[in-house]
Amino acid sequence: MVTFPGVEVRVPLGEFAGATSPLRPPTALRLLDISLDADAELLMPVPAGHNAFVLPISGTLSVDGQVASSDGSPVPITVAKPHAHEIRLEATKGAAKVALFSGEPLNQPVYWDGPMALASPEALADAMAAFRRGDFGKL
Repeated sequence: MVTFPGVEVRVPLGEFAGATSPLRPPTALRLLDISLDADAELLMPVPAGHNAFVLPISGTLSVDGQVASSDGSPVPITVAKPHAHEIRLEATKGAAKVALFSGEPLNQPVYWDGPMALASPEALADAMAAFRRGDFGKL
């Protein structure tokens, strides 16, 4: 866990500010669980060549000046740039919790249905069948 005034960042995948996940995915990617207190802000570095998006879990925040909320509003996406850059996160209406994902583009097709996104129609059909059978377990 990484902490700053008004901010906590868990690192389930990848690395951030010296904290590294023990998990080693096959591609360079990062998943961060970020909690912002009311009026807190965080400049989040995004490596060169990484796409990134911020998924609001609770609350409302500003992502580079764009309002993002857990009410189903569009998810702010940052397309890969040839240089490292930063995303500014600001909790604008009380506390907010977000997941930040970033990674190198895979440049392959994406097929999706509901909660699943895979690289082929066959893999998607198999995953959806397994999901319907309950093979993914229960929360």
